[in-house]
Amino acid sequence: MPIPALHLHDLVVTRGGQALSPPLTIDLPAGALVALVGPSGCGKSSLLATLAGSLPAPVGTVVRSVPAAPGSVGLVHQDHHLVPRASLLDNVCCGDLHRLPAWRTILGFPPDTRRRARALLEDLGLGHLERRWATDVSGGERARTALARVLLQAPSLLLADEPVASLDAATAARAMGLLAARAAAGALVICALHQPELVARHATHVLDAGDGWTLRSCR
Repeated sequence: MPIPALHLHDLVVTRGGQALSPPLTIDLPAGALVALVGPSGCGKSSLLATLAGSLPAPVGTVVRSVPAAPGSVGLVHQDHHLVPRASLLDNVCCGDLHRLPAWRTILGFPPDTRRRARALLEDLGLGHLERRWATDVSGGERARTALARVLLQAPSLLLADEPVASLDAATAARAMGLLAARAAAGALVICALHQPELVARHATHVLDAGDGWTLRSCR
């Protein structure tokens, strides 16, 4: 039987010291796109933060089949966490920082990093805005920039908290297609989603936080 990419055992998701769910024990495979669904406040963001390591788990364990390495976990936050006074292109290029020695970026990012970052911006309809600062674009454009950055990072565990909530239907579908492609390339992708049509089209599994963390396969 294959080793799961992520094994959660008796994990209790909390916020402010308050348990948000019963203990969670599941195995999630590499190559899956897991849609995290459920009503607001049920613990989706807290679970993603726990899996990313930015929120400690007071009870339970999180075991990855591959040891953590720089850049192996990527998280798309709802508030994007972009560098405000930097261009969209440079923000996306930051996804390559874990691969580059510090001296290599003194005069800017190398051509290969910039080429791959530009391709992602084009894929997400932002190529014409690559020189604009993050402070000078819309919320939806910042969301797509944050997504492009984590896709450039190419983590083996990609966590996304409502990555398409501020996007129109066509752009959201394009963004989800890129996340699905990352999963098809072997990553485990877990993203909180509210759009049933995107869940039905792209998810291989659904983890329902509003139903006691029930996991079901869609394929």
